[in-house]
Amino acid sequence: MLPTPRFAVSPTLRSRVSPRLVAELERRVRRAAMTLRIDEEQLRGLGLRIVDDAEMAQLHETYMGEKGPTDVLSFLPVEFVDTELLGDIAIDWDAVERQAAGPTLQARLDEATVLLVHGLAHLLGHDHRDRGEGRRMHRLERRVLASLRVVDPPRIYDPRLRGRP
Repeated sequence: MLPTPRFAVSPTLRSRVSPRLVAELERRVRRAAMTLRIDEEQLRGLGLRIVDDAEMAQLHETYMGEKGPTDVLSFLPVEFVDTELLGDIAIDWDAVERQAAGPTLQARLDEATVLLVHGLAHLLGHDHRDRGEGRRMHRLERRVLASLRVVDPPRIYDPRLRGRP
C-alpha cells in the first residue's frame, strides 16, 4: 500500500472537518496516486492541508501573487524548490462547502476529492491556460475521478464551458 502523504487540517476547521472525512480523503489520494502513477517517494513528498478562506487568501497571495481565496492551490513551497518533493495542495474548506452538490458529508467529500485531483494534476505539470492544455488536463482528471467513482462536475477551466468552438 502506498504511504499516506502529510495531511493537516487548520485548527479553525477541526470542528467542521471530521476525522472520518480526513481518513477517506487520505484513502482517495492514495488511490488517485496509483491511477496517476505517482510513486511512493513522490507521495511521501506530498503535503495536503485543509484551510479556511482567510488562510487560503494568504497562501494565494504568497505563492501566486493574487488577492483573495481560491478553492484549491498547488505549489512547491519556496524553501523546498530544489528537492524531489511533489509539492503541497491546499483545499479551501469554505469553498468546498459553497461548491458541494449538497450539505451532506458525501457531497463535501466528493467536492474535496475533485479539488484534490485538480491539485494533483497541477503538481504533475498540467495546466489549463489554453484550450488544448485544458482539454488534456480535464481528460486526466475525468479518468482519475472515474477510478474513484466520483462524479466530475462542470468547471470553469473545462474548455467546453468557455463558449469556444
